[in-house]
Amino acid sequence: MYGYSGKIVKIDLLRSEVKKYDLPLEWCKDYIGGLGFNTKILWDLLSPNIDPLSPENIIVFSPGVFVGTSIPTASRCEASAKSPITERFGTSNSGLFWGFMLKASGIDILIVSGKAEKLSYISIIDGDIKICNADHLKGLNCWDTTDFLRRDYGDVEVASIGPAGENMVRFASIENNYYDAWGRCGLGAVLGSKNVKAIIVRGDNPIKIANMKEYEEACIEAYSRITSYPLFNLWRTYGTLVASDAYSSQGILPVKNFQYGTIEGWENCLRENLHKYKKKGISCITCPIACAHWVTAPEGKFKGLTLKDLEVTWVFEFGAKLGITSFDKIMKCTEIASKLGLDCCSSASVIAWAFECFEKGILSENDTKGLKLNWGDEEAVLKLLEDIAYRRGIGNMLAEGVRKASQILGRGSEKYALHIKGLEIPFRDPRGRWGVWCFGYLTNTRGGDHLRVRAPVELFKLPQPKDEYWLEACGVKKEVIDELDMLEEFKSKVFINNGEYIHIPTMTIWSENLISIYNSVGLCIRPPVLGTIGPIMISKLYRATTGINTLPEEIITVADRIINMQKKMNIAMGETRNEYRYPDRFYNEAIPDGPNKGKKLNRKVIDEMVSEYFKLRGWDPETGKPKEEKLKELKIEQSKFY
Repeated sequence: MYGYSGKIVKIDLLRSEVKKYDLPLEWCKDYIGGLGFNTKILWDLLSPNIDPLSPENIIVFSPGVFVGTSIPTASRCEASAKSPITERFGTSNSGLFWGFMLKASGIDILIVSGKAEKLSYISIIDGDIKICNADHLKGLNCWDTTDFLRRDYGDVEVASIGPAGENMVRFASIENNYYDAWGRCGLGAVLGSKNVKAIIVRGDNPIKIANMKEYEEACIEAYSRITSYPLFNLWRTYGTLVASDAYSSQGILPVKNFQYGTIEGWENCLRENLHKYKKKGISCITCPIACAHWVTAPEGKFKGLTLKDLEVTWVFEFGAKLGITSFDKIMKCTEIASKLGLDCCSSASVIAWAFECFEKGILSENDTKGLKLNWGDEEAVLKLLEDIAYRRGIGNMLAEGVRKASQILGRGSEKYALHIKGLEIPFRDPRGRWGVWCFGYLTNTRGGDHLRVRAPVELFKLPQPKDEYWLEACGVKKEVIDELDMLEEFKSKVFINNGEYIHIPTMTIWSENLISIYNSVGLCIRPPVLGTIGPIMISKLYRATTGINTLPEEIITVADRIINMQKKMNIAMGETRNEYRYPDRFYNEAIPDGPNKGKKLNRKVIDEMVSEYFKLRGWDPETGKPKEEKLKELKIEQSKFY
C-alpha cells in the first residue's frame, strides 16, 4: 500500500496473544487514518455499558496517514478508548516521534484489549512484538521509566504511565517520552487498568509514496502556505504563549477557578518575559513552526530548573487558575505533573476546586490533614499532585475528577466543580470573550475542551460584537476569505456581511470537521496550519501520498461520518441534551473585575444556538440525536451503538 503500512495489530493481554491483520482498503477512503481509524475500531469492538477501567475496555493507537512522510507538521498520533473521566468516547492526540516510530514498525492501528496478569510493558521493535514483565518499573515516574527502557533498548520512543496511571487516577495521562502526552480523557488510567506500564516502539520501514512528483509539489505548496501565514514568525517565537497577553488585556484569565478575570502580578507571565527563560525552540518531526520552548529558570525559588515548558495551557492552568504568577513555579508544577503522569487541565481544575472549597469553608484542615489550601501556594499544589497520583488522603477523592469528587464531598461543593460532560474545562472564560472556540467547549464529542474546535480565521484581539452570541468578529480581510481553503457551500454560510462576521454554529461545524480530519491525517492544529490547510490541500496531499483519489468534499464527508459515529457512541453511553451547558457559575455570576466586568452568559440564547447546531448537523434539534436519514447518507454501518 502507498501511504500506509498496511497492518492492524491486536494485542490480547488476557491471552498474551498478538494477531496481525491486513488494513482494509475501504477503511482508508472511509476513515482515512488516526482518529478515523480509532473511531471505526471502537464502533466495531466496544460495548457501550462497560466500565472504562474494566478489561472489556479497548485502547487504540493510530498515527495519521501522513505520519512517516515529510509533509509539514505530520507527526500526530491519536489514542482512543472509553474515558474513565467522562464515561464517554475518549480520545487524545500527541506528536513528537512516537507515532512516526509506530508506523515505521509497520503498524497503522495498534489495538490493546484485556488485562495482563501482572504489570507489563509492550515492546515493538522492527515489527517484533512482545509482552514483557514490568515488575522492575512498578511505581516509577514516567521520566525514570523512559530512562530505564532506553537503557535497555537504546533509542526507542516510549509511551508510559506514571504512578497516577498505575493507581487509575481518572485523569491520568499517557506520557510521550518526557515532555509530551496523550493528556485528556484519562487514557493513562485505561492503560493502568490493563496492567500496561509502557509501550516502546522503534522501526525503520519507509512509507511508500504513490506519485513522487505530485507529492513533492504538494509538500512544497503546503510548506509555503504554512510559513507564509501572517503570524508565522510570532508563533515561531512565542508559540502558544502569544495568548497570555491577549487574555490578560481582555481580563478573561481563569483566575482562582474562574472567580476573577485578572490577577495582580500577571505581568510576570506575559510573552515578553519568555526570552529570559527560553534557550531554543523545539519542533515535532517535519514541523517548520517549532512552537515549543526549551526553558531554564534563571531566577526564583526553582532557579536552574530546565525542561520543555511555558506552553500557554500549563501557564494558565497551573498559573492563573491556581493564583500562581511566577514562571519558575509553574515550571515546577509542570515537571511534577509530567513525571507523575497527570493531565494538566484536569489536575489544575480539581485542585482549584479544592482550593475554592477550602476558601469557602466547605473543606477544612481536618479534611486535608492540616494542609492549608491557599491560592498561589505552589507547595500545596505540589503536595496535592503527589497525593492525587498516589491516592493518598484527600488526593484519593480528587483523583476521581471534579464531577465525581464533588458528588462524594457534597456540602454544596458541586457548584464549584467546573466541567462540561464530566471533563474539566480549560482556561478561556466564555463570559468575557464568546466565540467559536467557547461554543465548541459545549459541542465537541469529548467534553469541555479547547483542542477539537477553533475557527481558522480567529483574531483574538478583536472585540466581540456587543451582546452578540451568534456572530463573532472575523479576523481576516475579504481577499483572505476568498483564498481560504474551505468548501464554498460552507464559506457562503459561515461569513456574514461581506466577511465582517462569522456565523458561530456553522463555523463550529466546519472547525470540528477540519480538526477531525487533521487528527486523521496527523497534522498539527496550530494557527499557521489551521489558517492555511484545508480539504483542498489535504486532498492533493492524500492523492499524491496514497494514490487514492479523494475529493475535498469527500474529505469533509469522512469528518462528518467520524463525528456522527462518536455522537452515537456517546448517546449509547448515556449522553443527554442537558449536558450541553456550561456550569452555572458562567450564567449566574458576572465577571467581577477587569475590562469585561459585569458580563455573564445568556443561558436561553446559548441553548438556542445548541439547537441550531444540532439542526445544521442533521440531528434532532431538541434531543441532539442524529436522524436516521443522516446516518444512511453517511453510510454508517450498524453496531452495538446503532
